[in-house]
Amino acid sequence: MSTVEASSWIGSLTQSLRAWSRDLSNRSLAICLAVGFFACLVVLFRPPLLFDFLWGEDNRLQDRFFTWRNNLGGILRYQPISPDDIVIVSIDADSTRKFGIYPPWPRQLYAALVRELTRAGAGVVAFDLIFDGPSSLKAAGDSGSQWKPGENLPPALAKSWKSTPALDDQALTEALQGKQNVVLATNVEVSTSFFTGHSRLLLHTPYEPFVLALGADAGSLGNVVVEPDKDGVVRKGALVFEKFRNLGPFFQSFGLRAAEKKLNSRAVFGAGRRVYFYDRTYPESFRINFVGPAGTFKAIPFWKALQWERH
Repeated sequence: MSTVEASSWIGSLTQSLRAWSRDLSNRSLAICLAVGFFACLVVLFRPPLLFDFLWGEDNRLQDRFFTWRNNLGGILRYQPISPDDIVIVSIDADSTRKFGIYPPWPRQLYAALVRELTRAGAGVVAFDLIFDGPSSLKAAGDSGSQWKPGENLPPALAKSWKSTPALDDQALTEALQGKQNVVLATNVEVSTSFFTGHSRLLLHTPYEPFVLALGADAGSLGNVVVEPDKDGVVRKGALVFEKFRNLGPFFQSFGLRAAEKKLNSRAVFGAGRRVYFYDRTYPESFRINFVGPAGTFKAIPFWKALQWERH
């Protein structure tokens, strides 16, 4: 191609582009394509500073949507629709003061709670805490064993109180015996050596007698691990943990196990990282759609739940 022909071809192309750009819709299309191309480059190559900035801004924008929804609900006198069949029994400062002892509490308290909630007709009793290892209750005569069951305990529990660690564990074992509606928590902790920098996983499971009392069924054990974002806020929930697929007590999440008990159904895991449960399909992890701010779900202090009819 000669120089004259090349100049003519470039001139024609320039005129065509100018004519094309005079149309507003064409300009909009070009801008959208450029933004899309730039976004693809960011997602594919993830330049640290830019990607972290955009990711953080996206998270903060989604956080504001929850705040705006709550504020709008207050203006319109709209109350968030929270499930009325979920009740939180809280291990709170009020209960600590009533019992006169700091957690971890004697396991006889949890045994009494299981019996009371079962008598109240609870469909599922899920303990979001780890009952690992033997009881920490001090035996009679040991140092630090000054605590005695007080007047805020149900009279029957105070009267039959056991003062040794073995009997303390036995009380909870008997309360869990054969229960098909109880879920206990497992946990995974990352331990990093200060000297070598090497990390290892510490797997926490409930004390063996409690697991055996439930029938040694992995369906009664759920993983309570949560993974916060870089700013420390928990925005995502996981139904399963793929890295623990071959470890039954740690594969499914605590929430999924409780849902299985509630609906009397088992989740099925298919291709494409999908979870088939009951009559729906879910991704293995998702952005949590928070129902409302703190206090949205009904909560009862532990000490009141032990005597729910009285209080």
